[in-house]
Amino acid sequence: IGSRPESLKALKEMKAIAVLMRFALEQGDIDEFAELLNQHWKLSCMLDAGTTNTCIDQILLVCEDLVDGKFISGAGGGGFIQVILKKDVTKEQLHERLHAVEQALRGLSLNRHALRSDIQRVAFVVYIQCLVDRQCNAV
Repeated sequence: IGSRPESLKALKEMKAIAVLMRFALEQGDIDEFAELLNQHWKLSCMLDAGTTNTCIDQILLVCEDLVDGKFISGAGGGGFIQVILKKDVTKEQLHERLHAVEQALRGLSLNRHALRSDIQRVAFVVYIQCLVDRQCNAV
């Protein structure tokens, strides 16, 4: 990250977003929290291109219509993806989609170990739906 002006600006924005995220959670505003989570994700990707990879980006892309917010935490391949599902979307729908993607990609000549690893990481999704009318689920 260093002391590049754009990095310092992004870090300052992340700090402000974290405060707003806490406020949104305290108010039970999951929709606002999801939007802030997405903003934080974009800033994280700006700060470090290694925050994600092509496979994870593709997995998130195929699930885009099911989620309101997304973020990856952890580092060096040991993290996990967090998502906030859209209202009326179930964890079963997310699992079905991920399973379908995995099945479709099995026949391709890819690095299957890396693909399997990334899809398994998605299986450890934490749904932050504990407030308001959303139900808390963890897989």
